[in-house]
Amino acid sequence: MLIIVNGYNSPLYAQDIKEKTVLCQGCHGVSGEGGIGPKLAGQEADKILSDLMGYKNGTKKGPQSSLMSSMVAALKEEDLQEFATFYSGQ
Repeated sequence: MLIIVNGYNSPLYAQDIKEKTVLCQGCHGVSGEGGIGPKLAGQEADKILSDLMGYKNGTKKGPQSSLMSSMVAALKEEDLQEFATFYSGQ
């Protein structure tokens, strides 16, 4: 029997979020450690969410803004919050 006290500590949740972030992993690393994209691991969740929302609504501009905007366009704010929480905890 598996009792989930906190979904973020559940192995099932970890597997699920890794699947959800598979497109992020190519640039930001499997756990957000960085690569060709910036490091996300350990950043504040509010900062990550703010950046993601900025890409989604077109207010965040930079060298990769067109790529990032297309990556987050179809995602809901709840998805982006989940990503931000995950990466901040890495």
